[in-house]
Amino acid sequence: MPEPDDMGPDVAASVELRAEVQYDHGNHRWRWSSAGELVPSMREAARTPRDLQVMLTVYGRIAARLLEKDKLVLRARVTAHWLPTGGTAIGSYDWYRSAETGRLIPAQEPWTLWPGTMR
Repeated sequence: MPEPDDMGPDVAASVELRAEVQYDHGNHRWRWSSAGELVPSMREAARTPRDLQVMLTVYGRIAARLLEKDKLVLRARVTAHWLPTGGTAIGSYDWYRSAETGRLIPAQEPWTLWPGTMR
């Protein structure tokens, strides 16, 4: 599959951003589930690692605001998937519900792994 560096300077590859939430599925077995019903996945073109970072940050903030309305959501995340390689995960931005404010707040800065660095 083509890497960004192999496609030329004017070509951008598709990234799909997906929102997920963590629920207790009984016996305290927490697992990630799609939040696609509340926050639809989104495809965007990424040309640089900075593009990917910005996309995760913006989509993450939008997803957090929409998901925090559901008080059962204690953790949420946005993941980025590199579509030219079949959906390899290349980024994540995790959020958790603050006990002080009740809002979803970032657990850390978004992390990314630009596909050209995976060689």
